[in-house]
Amino acid sequence: MKWGVIQPLTGGVVVGGIDALNTPPSWIISYPGLTEVKHNKQGDITTVGNEYGILKWLKDHNQLPPYQVFNKKPFQNTDLNVELIDDPVWSTSPVDYSDTDIVISVPVCSGLSGATIAPQDTKDERNCNMIWNAEFALAKVSPKVYIFENAPALFTGKGSQVRSQLNDLGSKYGYSVVYYKTDTCLHDNCQKRPRTFVIFIKHRNGEIGTPVFRFENKPVDAETFFSRIPSNASQQVTVKMPPINALFMEYIHNKFGNDYRSHVQQWILDSVINNNLFDDVCKYAANSNADKKTIDSLVHLMQHIKHKLELGKGYYCLLPSFSRADKPLPVVMFKTIPSLLHYKEERLYTIRELLHEMGMPHDYELQGNIEANYAKIGQNVPVRTAQWIISEAARIVSSWDSIERNNPDIMFVDNTKQTAVARES
Repeated sequence: MKWGVIQPLTGGVVVGGIDALNTPPSWIISYPGLTEVKHNKQGDITTVGNEYGILKWLKDHNQLPPYQVFNKKPFQNTDLNVELIDDPVWSTSPVDYSDTDIVISVPVCSGLSGATIAPQDTKDERNCNMIWNAEFALAKVSPKVYIFENAPALFTGKGSQVRSQLNDLGSKYGYSVVYYKTDTCLHDNCQKRPRTFVIFIKHRNGEIGTPVFRFENKPVDAETFFSRIPSNASQQVTVKMPPINALFMEYIHNKFGNDYRSHVQQWILDSVINNNLFDDVCKYAANSNADKKTIDSLVHLMQHIKHKLELGKGYYCLLPSFSRADKPLPVVMFKTIPSLLHYKEERLYTIRELLHEMGMPHDYELQGNIEANYAKIGQNVPVRTAQWIISEAARIVSSWDSIERNNPDIMFVDNTKQTAVARES
């Protein structure tokens, strides 16, 4: 089965595809800058592009396929005939994407992401890479199945405008569309990470319809999940807690004791809000041994949140939270990584534990300055979730001429509720 990847970014879909199909991808195409390496004055690597890590991992395992980049970033108004050029470091031979069965993509900067804070017109602009990738895959590669992962909102009313564009592309190029909503904690993982996968299935001899995509419900508890990390795995360095969070946690320990988890909510700030402890936090901070900048920052944050709540408005902050061992862990994002308390121990997670939550192999490593590369952990598709979706696509491709198809050409499959319904009216 021949499969390829457009824009793998951190690479979870690549590993998931290898696990599902038992073979490396036949090709990878992407856009300039995603393998860029930056050094400090001493010559040490500080940061690398999103795809550097997965390409290095593939190369180390003798699985690096032909890799090329477009000669410009494939966003809105980019010609579909944009030229592919060799990457001087990773290219092995020219890409041949003819006769490809499955294509997978990871669009960037989705305007539907809950983490995206921007005006609506900016959010709409950020969806253009998603639309361009889809049209390129359908028009130029024309696989039997094209898959990409996106925000949970794409399954809801908020995503209707984007879905309309995707549905039109499917109709234009002869594909049915499945919107598959799921959560990573249902795929042999303990991270709560709701996502939407969009799956285009090529019409068979003009026959319109969508094959049945099955459900999976395979949760695992945190204790079992993290016990899978080998003791000799690399990058078992604990994430550093920002000073403002450390001072806040010092207050929580002082107020509620060392067993504070039995007295406060998962989102620890809620305990401050519910008990109106804003002034108490500020008083404690002012009398602490923390530096003035940290004290002022925490006091300002408490006053800001209190003021916002008095106005009946929302607020934004990243103070610590935690999950208990019998509950799914919070979603891993670059903004929350310095705020996620370990489910059992009194510390943040290690880099290896975070990479493990994303399903990355235990010999996959972040390159350069770890803190500068937090984003590459969260800006990724959990491997086991991708593996499930890709294995379902492979099941359909392997039975292409005989597999039964539903009449609707657009289906909404909700793995979290184990339901499947026809297109919207």
